[in-house]
Amino acid sequence: MMPLMRAMKGSLISWPGWLFAWALPAVAEEFNSTGFVSCPCVDPDIAAQIERVRNYTSMWSCDAVLDEVANAIGKYLPAYVNGEFYYYPLDYGSSWCRPWDQYLHPECADSDGHPLPTTPAWCTLSWCYVDANCGLPKIASEFAPFTGNMFYSYSTCESPDSTRGGGFMKILGSNRIRVHPLSEPPWVYPDRAADDPIGRGVIWDLYTAIWKETGASEVRSDLAPHEGTRWDACVNEVARGTLDLCYGTFWETPERRELVSFVSPLMVDSFYLVVKKADKRLGFLGKILKPFSPFTLAMWASLFGVVSVFGFAIFWLDEISERGCPYTWDALRDDWRACLQSQYLGCLGLISGGPAHEPRTLGAKIVQLVFGVVIVLVIAGYTANLASILVEERAAQGTFESVDKLLDHGHKVCLWSVVHKSFLESIPRGVNSVVLTSSTEEAFEKLDAGECKGIVNGEGENDRVLRSGEHCDKMQVGQAVFSLMLTQPVNHKYADALSWLTLRFRSILLEGKAKYQTIDSCASQRAATTRSDQLGVTDFVGVFGIAGIGIVLAIFVQTCRTTGEHVAETASESFRLSIGGDPEREQHEENTSSGGGLGHSDQDLVTDPANVSCGHDGGPQDSQEPDIEAPISSSSDSCSNEEVTQGAQQDLAVSRMLIIEDEEVGVVRPAASCCCLTHAA
Repeated sequence: MMPLMRAMKGSLISWPGWLFAWALPAVAEEFNSTGFVSCPCVDPDIAAQIERVRNYTSMWSCDAVLDEVANAIGKYLPAYVNGEFYYYPLDYGSSWCRPWDQYLHPECADSDGHPLPTTPAWCTLSWCYVDANCGLPKIASEFAPFTGNMFYSYSTCESPDSTRGGGFMKILGSNRIRVHPLSEPPWVYPDRAADDPIGRGVIWDLYTAIWKETGASEVRSDLAPHEGTRWDACVNEVARGTLDLCYGTFWETPERRELVSFVSPLMVDSFYLVVKKADKRLGFLGKILKPFSPFTLAMWASLFGVVSVFGFAIFWLDEISERGCPYTWDALRDDWRACLQSQYLGCLGLISGGPAHEPRTLGAKIVQLVFGVVIVLVIAGYTANLASILVEERAAQGTFESVDKLLDHGHKVCLWSVVHKSFLESIPRGVNSVVLTSSTEEAFEKLDAGECKGIVNGEGENDRVLRSGEHCDKMQVGQAVFSLMLTQPVNHKYADALSWLTLRFRSILLEGKAKYQTIDSCASQRAATTRSDQLGVTDFVGVFGIAGIGIVLAIFVQTCRTTGEHVAETASESFRLSIGGDPEREQHEENTSSGGGLGHSDQDLVTDPANVSCGHDGGPQDSQEPDIEAPISSSSDSCSNEEVTQGAQQDLAVSRMLIIEDEEVGVVRPAASCCCLTHAA
């Protein structure tokens, strides 16, 4: 084997140099090909093969050095050729196209792994091990005496001794390639002219550059009448030989690989879920409940339960623990009111952000301090969660977050029939929840019709449709469900040549993506509906609603209480009338029986004592009221003017009290005051 014969040769102490050189990152960054599709690089697992050979030969135990070499198996690859040992990395020549010999001693690099100033041309050529059935030029490996038939190839790695210098060009050069361009913006625009200043699409520009490089020419061909999708029809016609190539992006599925060859894929298409955007408009009840959304209903219930416990604890420590037992009915009534007041203060403290109690005892003060800590933590959690909710409201949200969520609700998902098996490999549970379609447009129509609640589609197709302006009410959500390679079906005799050339011109793909970027017709609509970072009136509709409801509730409760007290008072008075007669007369009799009545005025009693006389049948002579018997002293039948005046003055305060009391029920009675009362006093 050429690389083996020219690899590092020498003693055991030389292996650290090439090992250090092999760690340089330049190789991995420059070469990353795995060979052509028809002749890919393979991993022959040389170390395992040599280990098996070791058990059947005695050459590994000739001396101590050879014993050390034998012990190196599994760490490095030793080879004994022409009396010299060679040491290679375990992955030497495996799986990747690389210049595996570029940093190896002695012919390509020094013992430290630095390339020599002058080296053979093959030192910088890429190669790898290939299968014995590879149709490209290959060479038998020098490891063959130990490991059996192994081959390596420069041709599959695009090295100069391959057909790149003329073979691939000759294969395509004078041929007329029969192509069919699919209508697939931005990749292919079949209706545009060849001299269109914008271009005819990313894929079309790529192959136009290839035809120009090779001298080949394209011949456009139409598809024969077919059933199914245009992509499937293209695959079938290339497989039958009526077409050589189709312009477009094709998902390389195992089923299609069984029918036709493909150009080496240069792109990956990830499949995502597309759903309708969620309607965030809240009804009146939703706006009212919005301020409570940071916590669950169970959390709110637990929170007010905790507040109730703190309120009762403060009440107990301040009221009950100081007084002790036994209870009286009056004390029980007062404690009940005090307990409710403590609960009210606890709720007020939670809502206002600080304790509202004024504890008196040391124990109550400690409880108040702990309650303050709880309030701080609860408010911090509420504020943070509310902020995140407001941020989420500003971002668009879908009706479902993922395919699993959609299936959990018993809904179906639409997808292309060609990727049905790939979908089931990723989501086996969706076997009975799939609606198959033949195009992206059909899938979106079924989504609008309600036949499915989501679409699993390629990211490229999603981007095209969601930017078109016709489906701005939908969005792509979640993580990728699965991925497929994007490529083109090709006649097998052109597969290797076009695979190599598309890799060579892959920069056109990168430039074309920016060149043919479609205008996002939904961007203006999103900008119009996107809310600013400032909070508006609508953000506080729920807060204002709660305030209004609280005020109305307070007025209603107070009105009910006032009305209830008035009704109770009226009912009580009606009850007294029904069982006891005229309450005014009863009051009059009660006043006179207590020793006095009300005269015309307090002034009359003081200034005109002659108007008042006492006797068994006496009373105020000018009163229009019926005679009222006034109690008199047993020591005198009449009163002098001085005595009358003195008695009237002493009863002045009592007279005023009686007048005020009777005015409350709308009756003013005269009060007779007599000197006899004075004497009696």
